[in-house]
Amino acid sequence: MLSRLFGSKSTPAPEDDTPVQELVAPWRRIVIPASSAPFSLRSIDSAAKLAAKSPGCDVRLLYVLEVPRAYALHAPMPGEDSQAQTVLADGLEEARRWGLDAVTDVLRVRDAIEGLLKYIEQQNVDLLVLGARPDEVRGISKEMVGELFRRASCEVVVDYIAEEQ
Repeated sequence: MLSRLFGSKSTPAPEDDTPVQELVAPWRRIVIPASSAPFSLRSIDSAAKLAAKSPGCDVRLLYVLEVPRAYALHAPMPGEDSQAQTVLADGLEEARRWGLDAVTDVLRVRDAIEGLLKYIEQQNVDLLVLGARPDEVRGISKEMVGELFRRASCEVVVDYIAEEQ
């Protein structure tokens, strides 16, 4: 979305007064990730508003679980698995408040950023909605947001509230 507003190598910025809503393509697959913390509820709200303009799009709430190399990738991690399910259930409840029919999934990876970038490619994601806060209590870390914004092969929307504590 930001690249559609400010231009990118794939989508140049408009040179006329075309309204922003006309620039937004219908999304086929929207992903909202969380990692080590609950979803930023605002990121779910933002994704719901964008999905409303793309009937039939696939919306996924994704919990990215980093598995230490000392464990097999699919080894049980009761505390982390429980946290992932709690975060996904809370995110799904918020999505439903917006009338969003979302699918949930846990992505088990060694490195959250690299794993998410690979997921984006494999799943043909065309919009990634990221939520972050300065205190990193909800949403994903600022460092992860920056890296994904720079490297993701899809459009990226970043919902970041600097003043919120």
